[in-house]
Amino acid sequence: VSVMIEPTNACNFSCVMCPNKLMKRKKGFMEFELFKLILRKCEEAKIPHIYLYAAGEPLLHPDFFFFFRLSALSPTIKRIEFFTNGSLLDELYIREIIKTKKCIVHFSFSGWDKESYEDRYRGGVFEETVKKIKLFNQITREAGMPPSSLTINGLVDHDFAKKRTIDFLKNSLGLEVCQLVISNPFNWIGFVSKKDNNNSRESCNGKKPKRYWCQLINIANGILYDGRVTACGC
Repeated sequence: VSVMIEPTNACNFSCVMCPNKLMKRKKGFMEFELFKLILRKCEEAKIPHIYLYAAGEPLLHPDFFFFFRLSALSPTIKRIEFFTNGSLLDELYIREIIKTKKCIVHFSFSGWDKESYEDRYRGGVFEETVKKIKLFNQITREAGMPPSSLTINGLVDHDFAKKRTIDFLKNSLGLEVCQLVISNPFNWIGFVSKKDNNNSRESCNGKKPKRYWCQLINIANGILYDGRVTACGC
């Protein structure tokens, strides 16, 4: 049982495969008092697992690390996860995250050089992101944490890009296969078109993309930054 809590639905990137830029919801940030209320309700329900993430870049929230620290101190919450593009992480935050021994961080990343990464992750700087992934991985290992404390979640449009990305992450960054989740992107039921996103499922196998149930419905309910509850974090 888990809950997705959305610190913010704003993002500082405009990635080609992400529907965030097309979102019609007003962009906003969760109030600290609301977060404390949600956390208290999670504790009362003995929820062991939360995501500090939903539809935006969570570290954009000015109080994100207060949210994180409070969650890490909870006796009932055993695991905290969030997805990030990594642009706002620094060594101090990385060490604090790992020190809790409760957190799993998922970096959004794919590519093997500056062009292949920055063409997809609009707003990112390849060299900076690579440096932070290497640092996070190094500190994780020094702390004796399992490799799965850091995962790379990347979206690629064909097998060549997948192989190049995996080879780069393994051979240049020293990551293990168990840390890599490199998959085909979704077109979000047409919200991200092939014109805007040249890596839809159609371009992966030449076939019309199937419609899938959102897997998050089976994993976690979502609480949006304004306190509304949804079937999933999206």
